[in-house]
Amino acid sequence: MESIPDPTLPFIDLHRHLDGSVRLTTILELGRQHHLPLPAWDVEKLRPSVQVTKPQNSVMEFIGKFKWMVGVLVDDEAVRRIAYENVLDAKQKELTISNYVSAHGLWQSLTSSIRKV
Repeated sequence: MESIPDPTLPFIDLHRHLDGSVRLTTILELGRQHHLPLPAWDVEKLRPSVQVTKPQNSVMEFIGKFKWMVGVLVDDEAVRRIAYENVLDAKQKELTISNYVSAHGLWQSLTSSIRKV
């Protein structure tokens, strides 16, 4: 018998990587601001380079998508912005719980951004 989730339960996000949840517009804006070499300069052309839009041939191909998101974490201001936007996006999706992780240990900026939201 198939189990159907209770729609009254809160929506939670068990595991979200800060450096894997960067808005495409933010990548473009930070790329321009910091003169970073991006693979494209508009959202739709950038999307295939940073989002999984089709099955990947390998784990490394999947991990390669992080290059552009991690590449814009250039300073504390960029990290704070991305952390803040992540929390806003989670709030907009009505996430009750969201566990944020970062491969780069950017906890101080992340914590201060979460408190602002």
